[in-house]
Amino acid sequence: MKGKLIGIGVLVLVLALLVTLVPGCGGGGEKPPTGTTPTPGVTPPKATPTPQTKTVKVGVLAPLSGPAAPWGLDLVRGVEWAAARANDKGGVKVGNDTYTIKVTSYDAGLIPSTAETAASRAVYEDGVKWVVGPILELTAQAVMPLLTQNKIVHNVVVNPIPLGPDTPYTFTSGGGCPDAWQDGFYDFVMERYPQVKTVALIFSPGNESHGEGSKLAIERRGLELVGLQGAYTYGTTDFYPQLIPLISKNPDLLDLGCAPPGDAALQIKQARELGYKGLIMANCIGGASNVVVDIAGLQAAEGVIANGTNYLSDAVPSESRAIYQDYVARYHPEGGRLGTVVEIGYTNMNLYIKGWQEVGSLDPDAFVARVTQPGYTFDNVGWTSQLGGQETMGLKRHVPVIQAYDIIQNGQLNTLQAGPLDCP
Repeated sequence: MKGKLIGIGVLVLVLALLVTLVPGCGGGGEKPPTGTTPTPGVTPPKATPTPQTKTVKVGVLAPLSGPAAPWGLDLVRGVEWAAARANDKGGVKVGNDTYTIKVTSYDAGLIPSTAETAASRAVYEDGVKWVVGPILELTAQAVMPLLTQNKIVHNVVVNPIPLGPDTPYTFTSGGGCPDAWQDGFYDFVMERYPQVKTVALIFSPGNESHGEGSKLAIERRGLELVGLQGAYTYGTTDFYPQLIPLISKNPDLLDLGCAPPGDAALQIKQARELGYKGLIMANCIGGASNVVVDIAGLQAAEGVIANGTNYLSDAVPSESRAIYQDYVARYHPEGGRLGTVVEIGYTNMNLYIKGWQEVGSLDPDAFVARVTQPGYTFDNVGWTSQLGGQETMGLKRHVPVIQAYDIIQNGQLNTLQAGPLDCP
């Protein structure tokens, strides 16, 4: 009897479960929510994707310590500045998504092994997909294979290097086309100081192409190169061994090649201590005149021919001055400066942003295809620029730098000419 009762109970339980699982008959089942019942024969419309806010990671590989730190810190500041302007507007609209830009800096130094370590950390540990930097040929060439292998779009800040099918994601920016940077400065010197007839040259390591460009510029103008000192070690504090044989020739102009600001400042200081009274050209200090003045001293730095861009000068367009005021308000309310390397970082970040927006994705191949189209323009701190380098580098991948011709006067840059240095 007990077994029959158990069997009946199981049967009742099974029937109860079936009733709950079978769709309701006669209106007894679960009804669709109000407003969702599909009309017979009509396909329900697809929901519009809700825009999502995401993050795009940009890495800056730059020397953040040592004699080239002013370069590196300025490069980081320029990228961060452009990213902040975009983020302040709600981010970057890319397709259906909006991206906030996250900038991370890495100390790549001026040594290839240091740069490789920094690049590996950015790519493999932090998942960076877009890079600005590093600075100078040696460190650039050290990281390019790793970045290329991982399809990382990168802009190396160097005198232009040959580009080809094996460098599909490499862009360059920096000292213009081969020789063009130095040609411009020597034209400036000859216009203002026609008494210059003899030149002594010292150039920095990892930047031999700049030294060769200076030699060609000197030769083209019929000037006499009376002394030449080759590569030294970055961060050298005693330049007397290189300077003494040069100054003994009593040149009209001492060309410091592309020395980083810290090295250039010591060279200027020690040249003056040795009694040199002629012109000095430091055309790669990148606007870091404050570093030169602090180290060399106000009197020693007076009259040095440099580059930087004083945005309060009449040589700069009003639109560029307005952008400069935004920079000052953000970073230097006490009255700071906007150097050449800041401009490079700002312009490269703007190139990335505009490309992402127009392509509608972060696909590196689509980005490269879009921005290298003929006639493509982008903002270069108020100037309108196009990529160059097709004739001189093999690919149209060079971001023009703003070349300014300045003289340090009373500790400040006095810009006499400025504008993008095109690269055919």
